[in-house]
Amino acid sequence: MAILSQFLFASTSALTNREYIDANCQRVKNKTFCVDHTLTTYPPTVSATGLLPLAEAVINLAIAHAEKTAGFAAETAKNEAALKTQFNECHDAYVAIVASLKSASLELKETSDTANYDVMVSDTGATDAVDDDDENIRRRT
Repeated sequence: MAILSQFLFASTSALTNREYIDANCQRVKNKTFCVDHTLTTYPPTVSATGLLPLAEAVINLAIAHAEKTAGFAAETAKNEAALKTQFNECHDAYVAIVASLKSASLELKETSDTANYDVMVSDTGATDAVDDDDENIRRRT
């Protein structure tokens, strides 16, 4: 989510997509993963022709990952009776994340401030989901 908010606040400049990706990935904890395994390997981010298409591509990537994670949590809740409540909570958090990201995507062209707010809201949901998972891991060990 930190990567995403950087795209929404950025000013247009002479940076190429790769330079912009590199500059933004310097602001996250796992810089190598951001550059080498996320943004430079996803065709829509690599082929984006400007900052707005690049931001749209990043949001769409985040939506795809959040939807996949929500699906995994829902399926696991069905198969793991002992952890059903926790995985249902995780599923609900990711459904909210998807909704916030989709809202950000719709608002991106209109107002980047509102889009950024929606991204930040989705980040809170992601943090809650991770905190829930950390708590579940402690319970299992």
